[in-house]
Amino acid sequence: MKPIPEKLAPGQSVGGGRYLLEKPGDRPGTWRAQDEIEENLVLLKFLPRELRQDVRGVDQLRRAAEIAVEIEHPGFGRVVEFFEGDDGLPFVAVAPPEGQTLTEWRKGLPGGVVTWKTLEPIALQLLDTLRFGHAKLL
Repeated sequence: MKPIPEKLAPGQSVGGGRYLLEKPGDRPGTWRAQDEIEENLVLLKFLPRELRQDVRGVDQLRRAAEIAVEIEHPGFGRVVEFFEGDDGLPFVAVAPPEGQTLTEWRKGLPGGVVTWKTLEPIALQLLDTLRFGHAKLL
């Protein structure tokens, strides 16, 4: 097994050469990348070191990703794959979500204030997504 690189960099190829890193994402451990096979943008979430060392946790994540690849629901980001290569950097590749982020949505509200009336449809959509996910054993 190759040594695990501690730092990722733009232009670096990961996932057996399938993904080309573009820039770090908004959250720790995430990267925007170009899928060189599908020729589109994906988001990569690299597992933190603590989880990489937890064989049982990695196994559970692998099984969940295998199920999630088959799921199509507007409330779920489309999982492309769970990658485990000999480079020691497992990650989940996800298609970027469409539409606004909650932060963008909130900024469009009068005064940026969230009321129950504005939140209710989102809460119901979230509950529907959770119900769907639980039905699929996620």
